[in-house]
Amino acid sequence: MKIITLNIWGGRIHRPLLEFFERYKLVDIFCLQEIYHRSKKVVVEDKGDQLNIFSDIQNILKGHMRIKNI
Repeated sequence: MKIITLNIWGGRIHRPLLEFFERYKLVDIFCLQEIYHRSKKVVVEDKGDQLNIFSDIQNILKGHMRIKNI
C-alpha cells in the first residue's frame, strides 16, 4: 500500500500539482490539506489559490473516493 500526504497550499502551483497527481495516480491513498472544492472563499489578495482544485484533481484520480474532515 502506498500513501502520500501533501499540503497542496490551495493549488497555487496548479499545473505542476496536476502533473504530480498524473504521475502518482496509482498511489492507494492521498491525504490532502488546504484543498478547496466549490469554495465561496472571498479572495482579498490574489495569491493564485485555485478555489475548485478538488475537481481538477478528481478528474485525474478517477478511481479514488473522497473522505473528508477526518
